[in-house]
This record gives sequence, C-alpha cells and structure tokens, in this order.
Amino acid sequence: SWYEFAREVVAMCGGDPEMVKPIATSQLNPPRPAKRPANSVLDNAAMRSAGFPMLDDFRVPLARLVRRLRG
Repeated sequence: SWYEFAREVVAMCGGDPEMVKPIATSQLNPPRPAKRPANSVLDNAAMRSAGFPMLDDFRVPLARLVRRLRG
C-alpha cells in the first residue's frame, strides 16, 4: 500500500515511520479527481508464466535511490 511505501521511505531516510498515519482516500485534501478502485492489487502471474524476470522487492531500488540522493 502507499501507506507501507511511505513508512519505508521515512524509515530509510532516518525518520520515525510511526509518524506516518494511514488515511482513507475520502480523507485526501484536495480530493482525488478520479474514483479509485476498491481493489487495485496488481497480479504478475501472467508475466511469471510467460517467463519474464521479476523485479526486485521495492525496498531494494528504494534503498539505492536513498543512497544516491544522499550522495
């Protein structure tokens, strides 16, 4: 979820992930212009069965990005 992603970003940057709080889409201000699906989970089963290589867990490239931005 975006909540989990935001917590991971904050943690990798040395912040306290407990400061990140989840909210419902309806709580966004300003509101989103497009309605969001109730379940937008991506499934990569078709890619796996076609033999495509899977991407790293998001934490791997995120850590590389944080290191790069820090110089």
